[in-house]
Amino acid sequence: MGTKRVGLARMEALIENLKREIALGTGTIRAITVPEWVTNGDADLTVTEALHAGKVIYQTDVSADKDYNIATPSAAGITYRFIGVGTGAAADGHDIILDFSDDACYFKGAVVFLDTDNEVSAIWGNGSTHDRFQINVPACYDLTLVALSTGVMYITGYVVGATAPAFAAQD
Repeated sequence: MGTKRVGLARMEALIENLKREIALGTGTIRAITVPEWVTNGDADLTVTEALHAGKVIYQTDVSADKDYNIATPSAAGITYRFIGVGTGAAADGHDIILDFSDDACYFKGAVVFLDTDNEVSAIWGNGSTHDRFQINVPACYDLTLVALSTGVMYITGYVVGATAPAFAAQD
């Protein structure tokens, strides 16, 4: 092989540009993956595993309240990420509503609410009756949903706005 030495910076560059997995005994080095982004226009959205799982769903300012109807997950680990912003200069004047309309899956976890009046609180989903999460007139939000099972979806992240978001039972 020779006596040529490879420095740490060169090794780091090689690993960062890795296009495949490398198995090292009991560990594996994988390439960095960047999730695909899906931009939702000024419309309601039916969230499906085939189109949205593992991706970032991005929402800009909307002209009326919008409903994101999320399909019941088929297995644990199904993940969605929702990022939204108001107009870019002010909070959106309308709500985004995440829901499971089949009455078979429920939100569990906590979302941090950062009030534009400098208050901070946590909003809790109970995992047994909360199948609706309403993001009220948001300035911005970043939420991650991860299926614990086919009946419970963990939710975490934050919402910034003047009105606190809320969990509820749809029925």
